[in-house]
Amino acid sequence: MKVALTGSSGMLGHAVKRRFSDVTLIPFSRNKLDITDLDDAIAKIRDARPHFLIHAAAFTNVDACETEPEKAYLVNGIGARNVAIACEEIRCPVVLVSSDYVFDGMKPAPYDEWDMTNPINQYGVSKLMAETFVTSPANPGGFNRSHVPALWEQR
Repeated sequence: MKVALTGSSGMLGHAVKRRFSDVTLIPFSRNKLDITDLDDAIAKIRDARPHFLIHAAAFTNVDACETEPEKAYLVNGIGARNVAIACEEIRCPVVLVSSDYVFDGMKPAPYDEWDMTNPINQYGVSKLMAETFVTSPANPGGFNRSHVPALWEQR
C-alpha cells in the first residue's frame, strides 16, 4: 500500500512516519510539494498515485495566525482544498488531521466530530476551512479531529 504524507518534515509528519513504518510512504515536505499551488499539488500527487493521503501540512503557529491570517487561510484552508482536488482526480481518499481549535472551548465535556464548531481565533477558522474543503462526497476518507499527542504515545 502506498501512503502519501504532506508535511512530512514537521513534528506531526515525523510522528506519522514512525506509525506508518510498515507501508510504502511517499513523504512530501514543503520543499517537495507546494500545497498552496494547485498545479503543483495536482502534478505531484498524480505522479505519486498513492492509495490514500494523510494531509498533515499546516501553518500551526497559533499566535502567528492571528497576525498573518492570510497565510493561515492560504496554507491551512486553500492548501487543504488543493490537496483534496488533486486527490479527487485520482480517486485517492484524504485523511485530514484537524484541530480542536475549531471549537470555542465552552463545552464542559470532551468534544467529538458531531459537535457544533465555533472557532474563536484565526487558526481555528483556517482549520475549519480545511475541514470544509476536505469533507465532501468526493472524498470518502474524510477527516479526523485528533488530540495529536496520541501519535507520540508508546505502543
